[in-house]
Amino acid sequence: DAPLAAPGAIAAVTSLPDPAPPLVGRPTGLAGFVDANCESGYRACAVTDADGRAVLSFGVACDLSIDAYFQKAITGAHVVSDPFVSRATGNLLIVYAVPYYDAAGAIAGVITLDVDALHLSRDFAVRGLGESGVAFAITREGYTVVSNDLDTVTNQLNDFNELASDPTLEDLVNSEKKMVSG
Repeated sequence: DAPLAAPGAIAAVTSLPDPAPPLVGRPTGLAGFVDANCESGYRACAVTDADGRAVLSFGVACDLSIDAYFQKAITGAHVVSDPFVSRATGNLLIVYAVPYYDAAGAIAGVITLDVDALHLSRDFAVRGLGESGVAFAITREGYTVVSNDLDTVTNQLNDFNELASDPTLEDLVNSEKKMVSG
């Protein structure tokens, strides 16, 4: 929840939607925010315009318009992406993305926060499961996004797909499908 709240708080900054300053000047101060929260796995923030042109917190310009998380966020959704390998760094990331609005209430762009996906797994601890308990988190599509076994996250293991070649996963997959359906 904290990573999704962070871009929401940034999006509330009133100077972001002002079209007067160039996009490159809008992420001022975000590098310090990312650096101050690096122990939480934060790697970068970005401010986009409505077309997906972005400037990262460390000053690099890029185009996020083709990224699924941008496309969802620009419609007004608050988005948590599936893990993916960054084109810029090669790191496995999860992106939190929220829209920000202009004075008229129209979506002016998107704020993103890149979080190291493996950081979530490294710090993953579940209490109360006992000594033999194992816990993990999956997306609605069946991809493991948090696990004590970092290889399953890094390799983007998908139990739903694995069922085709490993029928012993049937009970697990049936349980997982019930979980993700609510």
